Amino acid sequence: MNLLDRLFWRLFLAISCTLLAAVASVSWLAARSIRQSYFAYIENDLFARAALVKETCRDVFSGADRTDCEASFQGHGASTDSTRFTLILASGEVISDSAHDPDGMESHSNRPEIRSALLGKRSASVRFSRTSHERLMYVAVPVEDMGRVVGVIRGSVPVDGIDRQLASLYRRISAAAVAVACLGAVLSWWIARFTARPLEVMSRRLAAGNSRGKRLPVVGSAEVGVIAEAVNRLTLELEQAGQLASRQDRELETIMASTTEGVLVTDNDGRVLRVNSAALGILQLRHDAIIGKLVSSTANNGVLERLVAQGISGTSGSTHDLVSGAGTGRYVLATSTPLQDSFGRTIGAVIVMSDWTRIRKLDHLRRDFTANVSHELKTPLTAIQGFADTLLQGALEEPEEARHFVRVISEQARRLRGVIEGLMDLTRLEGQAERQEIDRTWHHLKDVLSPLLETFSARSSEVRAELELDCPDGLTARVNAPLLERAIANLVDNALRYGGKGVRVAISVEEDGESIGIAVTDDGMGMEPAESARIFERFYRVGRSTDQHPEGSGLGLAI
Repeated sequence: MNLLDRLFWRLFLAISCTLLAAVASVSWLAARSIRQSYFAYIENDLFARAALVKETCRDVFSGADRTDCEASFQGHGASTDSTRFTLILASGEVISDSAHDPDGMESHSNRPEIRSALLGKRSASVRFSRTSHERLMYVAVPVEDMGRVVGVIRGSVPVDGIDRQLASLYRRISAAAVAVACLGAVLSWWIARFTARPLEVMSRRLAAGNSRGKRLPVVGSAEVGVIAEAVNRLTLELEQAGQLASRQDRELETIMASTTEGVLVTDNDGRVLRVNSAALGILQLRHDAIIGKLVSSTANNGVLERLVAQGISGTSGSTHDLVSGAGTGRYVLATSTPLQDSFGRTIGAVIVMSDWTRIRKLDHLRRDFTANVSHELKTPLTAIQGFADTLLQGALEEPEEARHFVRVISEQARRLRGVIEGLMDLTRLEGQAERQEIDRTWHHLKDVLSPLLETFSARSSEVRAELELDCPDGLTARVNAPLLERAIANLVDNALRYGGKGVRVAISVEEDGESIGIAVTDDGMGMEPAESARIFERFYRVGRSTDQHPEGSGLGLAI
């Protein structure tokens, strides 16, 4: 039995029981009222007839003949409706009775109605008669003579006779009550059905899913209509709230997915509620490996656990360096903030992780650049100053020594000029690239690169190197020819300078779809893998090249 069936039967039984109780109460009250009214009617009738007998039999109490009196008994119903009249002296002695021989009757002075009548008051009672052995209704009327009660006239009728007369009336009342109860049951069934049916329809509609824009039918009673209207309003509000929550959730997901900073949200137990892809990358975890789980059991990061604990405790703005995975070389700055609801209660923590790896690397590059520039400028300046001081201290007097010192000063000045020009060229190129001011036109790449073979022919012969160019004829590209030639020239110069005697240097050009690759390769001594990532930094020079060729500036590959 489902909920609506139980509701129907509860309504039906409640209404039926209420109607049944009402019908039973009304029937009982009606029967009781009728009985009391009928008893009051019989009592008044007995008082009236007893009063008539009193007028006829008054002299009997003075010793007169009882014939006329006993005849009046018959005339007032003693022979037709079981009415019984009894004459009783003030002493309680029975002197006449319409139904029994008075000589065999005991004193009636102790009868309740007689005692009241002897006091001069009319009285009535319903009790069991020891003479007739049945329940009777008694009325007693005092008979007075000269202001003194000389006797009592008592009238009585059997109660069983009255009950038999009322029984048929009771049966009719009961039949009517049963009929009304049956009608009430039918009415109760109809009311319960009329009330529960619309609710059943609404329940089925709601269970099936109240589609967007559809309303529950407002049928049935006014009360059910009010419920339907309330459900419709509630459904609309819930639908709007759901749409708002869904839109906000999508907006939040979009924001979290698009932000470059890692965001991790936990509840008060430290269980992860939300995490974006940036945070997953920083923590090197999968989404399903962390969502819904405790930070302490998944992240395995003590700093992150402390940040979550501080956020949950209400501490705002706690910031720590976060180690991101062993060997990744990443620097992460994490900040914790309490997550609060609309009432200002802390319900979790929000951890924002910023990847500072690039900033740290740029800071290291800045420091290295400053140190390298200082070194590259200080070295020739120190040599120039030292040799100049030597000349001033007397070396000018020795022509050979003076010529040597001046030659060294000239070489160091050229080196210093080369460093400065290299820095200026690098700055100019970077500025043009940022402003997109580098002019590019279509050129045949072979025409741009072929002059390099002549430029480095003497140099390659000097070190017995082989210099080759492999470029398809007719291959064109949109380039800045002078800058491209200079870039390749720097690579070739670097290969010839550090490749050693007999090195083979090859310039190869390959077309790959929409792009063209230009490679300069050599079979020289090479370098350590750890150094290959830094050779294009400004002033960076591999250790062996610094020892073997101190004249290099370290800007060629950067340019």
